[in-house]
Amino acid sequence: MIRGSCLCGGMLFEASGLRSDIAFCHCSLCRKRSGVGSIATINVDFDKMNWISGEHLVMVWERHTGSTNAFCRVCGSPAPEPDDAKTFYRIPVGLLDGDPPLGIVDHIFVGSKAGWEIIADDAPRYEKMEGPRTSPRDKRC
Repeated sequence: MIRGSCLCGGMLFEASGLRSDIAFCHCSLCRKRSGVGSIATINVDFDKMNWISGEHLVMVWERHTGSTNAFCRVCGSPAPEPDDAKTFYRIPVGLLDGDPPLGIVDHIFVGSKAGWEIIADDAPRYEKMEGPRTSPRDKRC
């Protein structure tokens, strides 16, 4: 079981049903979304994600591409977000409380990563969204 919260503590959740370890996306849209060089997420089964409090604080903004960004309307922290089919939640790992034992599964869109960003692990790297995964990705970058 993992637990997480936003910066202000208004959004609290817990989840099991881990579908992937940490995956990093280095595309330009995820850089804007996160404010840093990449965004790191895990996926959990949709029905294994439980909002303890604050689901009503989640705001969703839709980009011109049709993809969405979910965030806490109080503090601006990114929020867990379901895929379109509601089969899994994508959870930004920075929201996780404690230090759950997670590994890094891969890096995608490294062909468009910022020149100043350094990838310091040996996880697989993909120029685009390609290659094997332990879990399907939401293709809404």
